[in-house]
Amino acid sequence: MTSWSLRITADGSHTVFSEPYQSTYHSMHGAWQESMHVFIHAGLFFALDQFRYNHISIWEMGLGTGLNALLSWHVLQAKDITLDYHALDIHPLPPSITAALNYPERMNHPDAYNVFEAIHQAPWDRTTLITQDFNLTKYRIDITSYQPALQADVIFYDAFGPGSQSPLWTEKIIQQVLCPLAHPGTVLTTYSSQGLFRRALAANNFLVTKIPGPPGKREMIRAIYSRKETQ
Repeated sequence: MTSWSLRITADGSHTVFSEPYQSTYHSMHGAWQESMHVFIHAGLFFALDQFRYNHISIWEMGLGTGLNALLSWHVLQAKDITLDYHALDIHPLPPSITAALNYPERMNHPDAYNVFEAIHQAPWDRTTLITQDFNLTKYRIDITSYQPALQADVIFYDAFGPGSQSPLWTEKIIQQVLCPLAHPGTVLTTYSSQGLFRRALAANNFLVTKIPGPPGKREMIRAIYSRKETQ
């Protein structure tokens, strides 16, 4: 038995089913529309509306299929905003799976295939120049052992859900990883609206808002880090 298999979601885009976690990487209501709703519109575009960025840093928990990274590059290159993208994943997908994903063909851009391939072929634990305006750093490490050495403008928290990866939705991870990653104004989004996670974010200087979720999910979380830097 293989650990992963492709699935077609309701909007025609692929997702991946993980045997170990008994979960799909995206909503079966539509992988593409979920990523656009949760991470691009509610996260990245929201951040761009708050500040004028010529350069932006995104940190993602769970590189997974690479869809969020591809979509971020696509929308930012159209706005002439350079991108530093950082992603954590302890169990990267094999090339046999990533090569079959249909995301580039849905994107009306001549470089989409090459960029998507470069995202997955980039080496781990070092920075790779994917395009002139897109730097990617992938970290193959368990988040419980990760010590951030950067601050991000946007955080995509896209781990498997609390039912599958409960240690990743705790106050300990917020204090160890998410707070050090954030600066005042950092925007975090996740598809989850779990009460414990929401309250733990609020207890650690995030202003948390429940907003409408993507198709198939009533609510999701957007949080803005509000702690003032000490002088």
